[in-house]
Amino acid sequence: MDSSASNQCYECHTSYGIFGTVEAKMAGTIDVFKYYTGTYELPITMRHPYPQGDCLKCHSQAVGYEALHEDFEEAILSGEVSCMECHGEEHPAHPISE
Repeated sequence: MDSSASNQCYECHTSYGIFGTVEAKMAGTIDVFKYYTGTYELPITMRHPYPQGDCLKCHSQAVGYEALHEDFEEAILSGEVSCMECHGEEHPAHPISE
C-alpha cells in the first residue's frame, strides 16, 4: 500500500486550521473503529455537507478540472454549485459494495 501523504484520508477529509485537524482525527477514529468492528451501516452517509474548499484546494489547479469545468467554474467558486452535485453518489470517492 502506498503510504505517501497524497494517499491518506487526512488529505481530503480535513479542513484548514487546528480545529479542522482535531475534527478530522476525531471523526476518523470513530470511522476506523466502526470499520474494524463492522458496526457501520450501509449506505454510508455524510455527517455534514462536504466543504467545497476541501475539493478545490487540490483540484482547482488541475488541467483536467479546468478543461471539464470552465463553463460553470464561476458558479463552483462562488458556492452556487457544489462539487458533490456531480461527484457525490454517482461518482463516490470510496465505493463500498453491499
